[in-house]
Amino acid sequence: VTNAFTLKVGNGKASTGTINITSGNFIQTMRTMRIGQGENSIGTVKVNGGNFYDLVNTTSPKGIYIGGYPSGTACTGAKAYFNVISGNVVDDNDFFVGCSNVVAESKVTISGGTAQLRSLDLGYGYCATGKVEITEGTLTVTNALNIGNATAAIGEMTMSGGTLNVTNLYVGATANSTGTVSVTSGTINVRAMNIGHNSVGTMDVSGGTVTVWGTDSYIGNRESVAGSKLTV
Repeated sequence: VTNAFTLKVGNGKASTGTINITSGNFIQTMRTMRIGQGENSIGTVKVNGGNFYDLVNTTSPKGIYIGGYPSGTACTGAKAYFNVISGNVVDDNDFFVGCSNVVAESKVTISGGTAQLRSLDLGYGYCATGKVEITEGTLTVTNALNIGNATAAIGEMTMSGGTLNVTNLYVGATANSTGTVSVTSGTINVRAMNIGHNSVGTMDVSGGTVTVWGTDSYIGNRESVAGSKLTV
């Protein structure tokens, strides 16, 4: 399947929309994919084999929006999920989780397979919450992983297995946001780690391995950002 226009999954009031990829290729070539857009809707994309591609394009807007849309107001109570169980995901644009403060839940789950994203924002809309959970498989973010990336937004990452490869990790990326990371098992490889970049960020590592391999890292990086911490 190749789609060259905006695709909305779970768009109508109280609707349910699902994309289930088990083999072959699903290719998004233009515009955006928006998951969980309607009031009390449920939108789900499940990759359980095959390949999901969001190819680089020059249109605007572009990327994957999970849990509302920054300019949308009709998504009260919506639930949005992107689940990778097996197979491959490649996103050459931007990947946003938690785009509206009226959405009930916005979550990405990596329980197998591989996902390679150009960037990943958790908590992208004002007062919104975005979550990612990694239990198995591999998530690679080639640019920035921003956890808490809008005013009053909350970004959460939990990891109990699998592997996270990321170039730049920002926990508490935007002023007045909150970012949290909890690692109980698994492996994180990161070039640069910034906990409390522009707001409060916390990272709790009670198991697994975290390797910072590229450059300086920071805990509490900006003036007047208090309370950021790394706990091992």
